[in-house]
Amino acid sequence: MEQAIAFFAVFGGFDGRVNCAMPLWEAIENEILTHYPKLYKTVGFEVGRQAGVQNFLSALALGDGQMTAAFKHAKLSRNEGLAIVDALCAQNILRLEPSPNSLTISDKLFFNAPFIRFWFAFVSPLYKGIKEGAFEEAKRQFEHRVHEFTAFVFEQLCREVLLQSFPDDVIIDIGSYWDKNITIDLLARTQSGLIIASCVKYTQNKLKKSELSKLEERLKTADIKADVLVLFSKEGFTKELKSLKSSH
Repeated sequence: MEQAIAFFAVFGGFDGRVNCAMPLWEAIENEILTHYPKLYKTVGFEVGRQAGVQNFLSALALGDGQMTAAFKHAKLSRNEGLAIVDALCAQNILRLEPSPNSLTISDKLFFNAPFIRFWFAFVSPLYKGIKEGAFEEAKRQFEHRVHEFTAFVFEQLCREVLLQSFPDDVIIDIGSYWDKNITIDLLARTQSGLIIASCVKYTQNKLKKSELSKLEERLKTADIKADVLVLFSKEGFTKELKSLKSSH
């Protein structure tokens, strides 16, 4: 599963067949970097080739998704940035997630295709070397950030799992919650009004009871009363935590 998630974090939405039996970086070199000129024409056409768009998407791909921070990093005014966001959302390249309090906290943006996010995180900013066949810096940057990069996609996959987990009381609203003090990975509301809060961990260790306690504390701080708590973990859960699982 871990290998499948890692490949999806790079190649999700990629228009081509990929040999997932080979090491991930080898697949990146073979399928993406060596075909940079051809892929650039495709990706550039999709998102626009203006420097402001490219810089904004790179800032977004390497950040935490907060829109105003990406505007600042790309040196865009708010009006310039919002025009770009509107265009990219209309093209289904980005998805906007409004903040819990838009007056004080930035909205967030998410890439609809992991491959486009990978491109603007590790290919577009290093295009000069890549188009000349020099991939060392791209490899160094990717290996330095691969965990946090993949963890972000894992959270989005867990979001999709959660959406399908309540067939008798469908989820009508879902996203992350954040304010100046805390973050809750996923917060959802069903058609009947049920509130679901979730913690997502992409780590090498099994999830412990302490993570459940932290989630409960975050909810208390945010004054959110959740009816259901859902935990996601790449490596599974400790026996102590499993013993707390509800039968429902």
